Amino acid sequence: MFGPAYTHLAMSRLARRSVVFNITARMTQYVLAPNACFDNTALGFELKTPPVAQAPAGAYSLIRKGEMAPEHARIYRLTHPLGQYVLDCGRNVAAPMQALTFQYGSHKPRISMIERLVGQAGWLQLSLLELDSFQNEEHLVLTAMSDAGEVLDQESCEKLFYLTATTAEVRASKPEALQANTQRQLEATLSRALEQNDKFFQQEREKLDAWADDRIASAEKALKDTKLKLMGLKRQARLALSMEDAQRLQQDIRKTEAEQRRQRQEIFAVEDVIDARRDALIASLEKRLHRASRSQSLFSIRWFVV
Repeated sequence: MFGPAYTHLAMSRLARRSVVFNITARMTQYVLAPNACFDNTALGFELKTPPVAQAPAGAYSLIRKGEMAPEHARIYRLTHPLGQYVLDCGRNVAAPMQALTFQYGSHKPRISMIERLVGQAGWLQLSLLELDSFQNEEHLVLTAMSDAGEVLDQESCEKLFYLTATTAEVRASKPEALQANTQRQLEATLSRALEQNDKFFQQEREKLDAWADDRIASAEKALKDTKLKLMGLKRQARLALSMEDAQRLQQDIRKTEAEQRRQRQEIFAVEDVIDARRDALIASLEKRLHRASRSQSLFSIRWFVV
């Protein structure tokens, strides 16, 4: 069977549903073979010599949907420190160019987009695209083509790795067309990632504008209400029938004028907060504009489907 290094690189971010579960188990067994004893029936393992301090020795179990893990076992996930160790090791496993013969004949259930490839052969390359933008992003880009010149879509490439396969030495060189197609795929992936970042920035700006409008409107409404109150107090003071009423109203007027000044200052403070948030958003935009992207080939294979 072909090595888990190929499996992990092709599927760690692309796998779906039960395939993720199977790949997790196989990758873990490959990396932790010197450290643990595995029970394939129970889908668990006994960790004898922990490779990382955060993962103590003992029983570990993978979770299956609808089933409870054994009470004595720790739950094993790829987000667990031990799972992160497995992923890091998998990423660093050398993956020299090989010929992979994918076994579709015995596969269940049927995969129509792979079934049509039975009897065909071609080339496939997996590339890693890294983008420095709002955050560091990584994208796996699969590019494949048949010997007849047909370019396989991303989903077909992914589903090839749902199958088991055998390996052999490669007796041919990669065609130049494969690299050209890979470059186009990388450029398209980069374009989509940047477009998504633009949408994110637009959404953040719209949220900031809506928040700013609400804050300003609320502050201005409070100030408007105070102005109306002040006008009413002054009108009452002009119509006061006694000195006591006039004195009381003048005290209310002074308090209301102080409240009005405070509310005006509050509007200025709200505007300062809004300006600060806009500056932060602009800084994020400038960071995106100073972006950098890198790509590297993770592996190339000659494929056959039988």
